[in-house]
Amino acid sequence: MKLKGKTVIITGGAQGIGAATARRFADEGALVLIGDMNQDAGLAAVAEMRKEKGRIVHFHQLNVTDKASIKTFIDHALTLFNGRIDVLINNAGITRDNFLSKMPEEDYDAVMNVNAKGPFLMMRALAPPMKQQEGGGAIINISSIVARMGNKGQVNYIASKSAVEGMTRAVALEYAPTVRINAIAPGFIETSMTAGIPEEVTKKFFARIPLGRFGKPDEIADAALYLATASYMTGHVLCVNGGMHLA
Repeated sequence: MKLKGKTVIITGGAQGIGAATARRFADEGALVLIGDMNQDAGLAAVAEMRKEKGRIVHFHQLNVTDKASIKTFIDHALTLFNGRIDVLINNAGITRDNFLSKMPEEDYDAVMNVNAKGPFLMMRALAPPMKQQEGGGAIINISSIVARMGNKGQVNYIASKSAVEGMTRAVALEYAPTVRINAIAPGFIETSMTAGIPEEVTKKFFARIPLGRFGKPDEIADAALYLATASYMTGHVLCVNGGMHLA
């Protein structure tokens, strides 16, 4: 097991990429705590994961935009994991898509707060103690392919994910050599965010993806596992998008 005994925090872990990553890491022996705004979904996800394979996975409600919620969550994690957190995965994210001329300022702020400020607050809270602990730690931020390609109607989302990639590089320099900070830029993945895309639009997306399909959450979880254990990688953004960046 690659992560036996390692302690892992995953934000936005109740479904999609976050839940898949929690399962993958727990299967590799990690002790996992997922945080999510949706308490019912989080508790249900943890119950299912434990039932499937007896995985060691826990849940605690978390609002990544609220400093008090973050403190309560991290205090709980430190108590649960005897004062040590080895891996942080900043996965929590939202969309509020609209064209620039029609986008309310509130929607811009909401997306930036969750997608960019959330990882900032989590890293600010956890990178310093990771640096001090024996063996350091690893942080993985979830970005998006659209941060590099652009996409109509997503100016707020793209701005937030571009910020994530910039922070990844900056914090990697600040906390080397003991804490490694990397990011994953997924393409279109089969989650609740893509489930509502009309079939005709989906076909157009497939035409832009050399591998001809959307990715699966488990494939992003595999990338996260790699970055959690890749001892000579930091400040890197790993693109996992079926070749979409080539189209």
